[in-house]
Amino acid sequence: MTKREIYDLCEISCPGYGIEPILMMAIVEQESAYLRNAIRMEPAFWRKYTKPQSLDDCSEILLAVSFGLTQLMGQSLKELNYFEFFLKYYNDRHNFTLRDPFSEVTIIKALNAYLVRPSWHIERGCQWYKVKEKIARGSVEKTLLYWNGGGNKNYPAEVLARADKLSEEFK
Repeated sequence: MTKREIYDLCEISCPGYGIEPILMMAIVEQESAYLRNAIRMEPAFWRKYTKPQSLDDCSEILLAVSFGLTQLMGQSLKELNYFEFFLKYYNDRHNFTLRDPFSEVTIIKALNAYLVRPSWHIERGCQWYKVKEKIARGSVEKTLLYWNGGGNKNYPAEVLARADKLSEEFK
């Protein structure tokens, strides 16, 4: 997938959320370097947040992995009701019915479906940005800091520098 194709997805999804496409593009560049199949396990996140949920082992581990262009955590997707969305999406298209949005089978199928649909990465990224923006009371810098989980205090400046550079490229 080219940078231009990713930017086109940002131009489709972002305006509906009041997000500048260049800002989402900068997040994509920062998080995944434009690799739609990027995945990263976050062991500390797993220990602190998903292991205590007492789901199936595979499910609690997958919720502690970040996925795709925007590197949303499985837990973030859970909080955005993505797995319930996927359950309906899947059941509307297949004879086999999935019943539990958090079973190992559903989570695996849902994350596979997510990884091969970059438009879903951008759409869910926009939704997650708005969640963080509400907490940040509209501050872009704080929104970006919350997006990153606060671990890298330079994250907002890094993303905004990328946005400045990208705005020249996508004029």
